[in-house]
Amino acid sequence: MPPPSETTSLLVKDGGAAGKYELISKKIKIKAILYVTLLIAVNLGLLSLLAIVGRRFPQFTGPGMLSYTFGLRHAVDADHICAIDNVTRKLLNDSQKTRTEPPLLVGLFFSLGHSTVVFLLCAATALGSKMLDEDGGESLKNVGGAIGTTVSGGGGEGRSEGWSEATTKAVYRLPT
Repeated sequence: MPPPSETTSLLVKDGGAAGKYELISKKIKIKAILYVTLLIAVNLGLLSLLAIVGRRFPQFTGPGMLSYTFGLRHAVDADHICAIDNVTRKLLNDSQKTRTEPPLLVGLFFSLGHSTVVFLLCAATALGSKMLDEDGGESLKNVGGAIGTTVSGGGGEGRSEGWSEATTKAVYRLPT
């Protein structure tokens, strides 16, 4: 096999026979195996935690398994695979130019960022439903009105035209 060209990815010269090349180095293989083992261990740990919680609160078992399986299915959506693939290819190309290690954890960090957003949205939904239960939704209306007004550019010093003091007081429930 001829030596790798500039465009060949992850080919490294084997320490053994002269002129022999392998697809990836042993160091990278070991790291990849460790990462996959860690991911399997974390998943088994989380499923075990769900089983423990499910014994005490059986109503969480069904939604927990449903969320887990939906998450697994969602992880292989085409847009996620494309995003991870594009970033990995870019970083791989950069690592070959600078002779640094190839990116092995792009997918992990993508999933951590994505799951953080999903977790925050779930927490906001839970908080909103609690606010609805407590006072019939009055506090949720106040918070939603303030956020909506601020996002639309109507709150604070930079009020858009047409906003009066009375409108601001009504939206923020200020005393008149």
